[in-house]
Amino acid sequence: MAPALSVGPKIELIALRGLPIVEAGCDVAGALCAALDAMAIALEPCDVLVIASTLVSRAEGRYVDLGAVEPGDAARRLAVEVDKDPRLVEVILRDTAHISRAHRGALIVRHRLGFVSANAAVDASNAVPASAGAGSGPWVLRMAEDPDIHWKALFRGYRPTKPIIAAVEGVAIAGGTEILQAMEIRVAGE
Repeated sequence: MAPALSVGPKIELIALRGLPIVEAGCDVAGALCAALDAMAIALEPCDVLVIASTLVSRAEGRYVDLGAVEPGDAARRLAVEVDKDPRLVEVILRDTAHISRAHRGALIVRHRLGFVSANAAVDASNAVPASAGAGSGPWVLRMAEDPDIHWKALFRGYRPTKPIIAAVEGVAIAGGTEILQAMEIRVAGE
């Protein structure tokens, strides 16, 4: 029988310094490992490494210039219902398997990867690529095509001695969904 996992009396948060501005083609795992090495941080079995989903999306070049999106009829109708830009709704629908809830200001969907999230995890924060031309945009980022690729690459050089566990209360939104996909044990509640 495995020994019980104990939790210490404190939590320590450490921001990684030296990460580059992530653009398309960036080796996320390599950049994270280099930043950990530069700060002389060795991950321990119970450590948690938190990575924003936008970092992975940027590395995959999942930028979308809404100025170049032509919304279809379904996106236009739904945009009126949820009070969102029809071009944004078109991008959301491209990654949507099923609409769970749509009302003013909210569009909750089952993403094509299987998780439920707001706006199919399409993110407008930090979404402008370095190569964006003047007058382009607004820009959004779609969820990574295959988030598991990045997690597998990151853990290739790190072999945890205990299972990697994620616990989520309620709906996992954005980065929370990527963390859940990478976990060996998932616990969720409402």
